[in-house]
Amino acid sequence: MRHPKVTNHQVEAVRRDAASARTTVQLTSISGCAAKEAELDVLVCGASVAGPTLAYWLHRYGFRVTVVERAPGVRKAGGHAVDLFAPALDIIERMGLLDPVTEHRTGTRRITVRREGARRPVTIDVGRLMGAVSRRHVEIMRDDLGEILHTATRDDVEYVFGDSVASVSDDAEVRFERGAPRRFDLVVGADGLHSTVRRLVLGRAAERSCGH
Repeated sequence: MRHPKVTNHQVEAVRRDAASARTTVQLTSISGCAAKEAELDVLVCGASVAGPTLAYWLHRYGFRVTVVERAPGVRKAGGHAVDLFAPALDIIERMGLLDPVTEHRTGTRRITVRREGARRPVTIDVGRLMGAVSRRHVEIMRDDLGEILHTATRDDVEYVFGDSVASVSDDAEVRFERGAPRRFDLVVGADGLHSTVRRLVLGRAAERSCGH
């Protein structure tokens, strides 16, 4: 596939945009080429599901990506399943990961609910239930999904395990709890509900209930 020629003006525009507004990345063919020539570095905090998925697409569009994760290795939460519906599976398929994800599906067919005071349990056909919700569905253990995503990105993305972000300056200089400081063009917090990055950048006031 032949990419359009990237001018010096476009490369400089990407550098300027990254320096002034580090919250927006336009992933188009032209911006990907410009990002590669400008050698833009992105830090993604969190290596569970969202982090590696974002890292995959950023690398694909020419960004140099580092993923930092507090855990000493790929997280093993244990016993927790997640449901992937059509939008997520469409993305998984575009990443070329549909086969391994499908191979690791839990295979849950029925759920039996026992209610206090009820004379008999209620059995739910999972296939019929999910079929009414989405045209595609796979239930997979979170650990398995995380390992699949890590395996798909580890050769192209720098992973730093056993460390975490300690501070982020206005010009995206990042200090880590253990590693040496580094400067990035974009810092992304993909580190969960109680995001350390969100707290460091926006303060504790950013943690509030949305009423859901």
